[in-house]
Amino acid sequence: MAGKHDCRIVAVLRRVLVVILVLLLIGSALITANDAAGLNLLPTWRELFAIVGLADEPLSPDALRVTFFDVGNADCTLIQSGGKAVLIDAGEHKTANDVVEQLRLSGVESLDYVIATHADADHIGGMEALIRELEIGTFLMPSVSETEEAHTQVYNSMITALERKGIPVADACYGFDCSLGDARLEILSGRHAHGDENERSVICRLRFGAHTFLLMGDAGIETENTLILDGADIRADVLKVGHHGSNTSTGSRFIRVVEPQYAVITCGVDNSMGHPHKDTLKTLKEHGVTVYRSDHHGNIVFTSDGTNLSVTTQR
Repeated sequence: MAGKHDCRIVAVLRRVLVVILVLLLIGSALITANDAAGLNLLPTWRELFAIVGLADEPLSPDALRVTFFDVGNADCTLIQSGGKAVLIDAGEHKTANDVVEQLRLSGVESLDYVIATHADADHIGGMEALIRELEIGTFLMPSVSETEEAHTQVYNSMITALERKGIPVADACYGFDCSLGDARLEILSGRHAHGDENERSVICRLRFGAHTFLLMGDAGIETENTLILDGADIRADVLKVGHHGSNTSTGSRFIRVVEPQYAVITCGVDNSMGHPHKDTLKTLKEHGVTVYRSDHHGNIVFTSDGTNLSVTTQR
């Protein structure tokens, strides 16, 4: 008898779980439809995530937030300031949907600028989905010749997606700058020709109040030395380390000139490339730089009010 009673309890529990699952699926579909239609009949996903602490707090228009997303051994950086948003790189194809979702959790439904630092798949792999899902003001990337190897499937898919939506593409060249409220984003690269794809990465300097960020893409020591010889102002509080912490970047001379307080290394857990290299970590340690790594810390978020700079991590 006890066995039959237990079976009935299990059967009832199964039915209850099925009903709960069906209700969750219906609720999910209704919330998604409500979001897509721009209605206010139900709470949005962002509001629901905020209740459980998964969405970012709304950003003051007088503040700056820079988020280095954890997208494995790839790059994806979001800049928010003055009600504007800029995305630099979009990770790989396999993390594209996660990037779009994380942007929405950050309160981003459209991007004023998107910058593709160069044509490697770990930087532009997620661009096709990003272009398809979000409104984009201006798209910037370095010029690519018709004969270059950059014309891969992922590159061509990105170009096709841009053409389909009629998004203007600008050359990410030296001297470009734009205002994001009180923040200013400038491109420092492109002044000199480099043969290597990584060395042609778009390099960005972001200034806001007392704080400066230097974002190096995959640029290596060759480009670092060029910036120094040109006398470029590359001093920064936060350095996004070039090429995921490879030993082809982050030379000791470069770190002495930049004098960063913080370094961010975007790299995947136990990645096959061995990023970051021990020599890079040693150089940063010798110069007293505090290092944040996406493989250890997840998303890395810097916030500034122009005077105070704070950092929070996902883990």
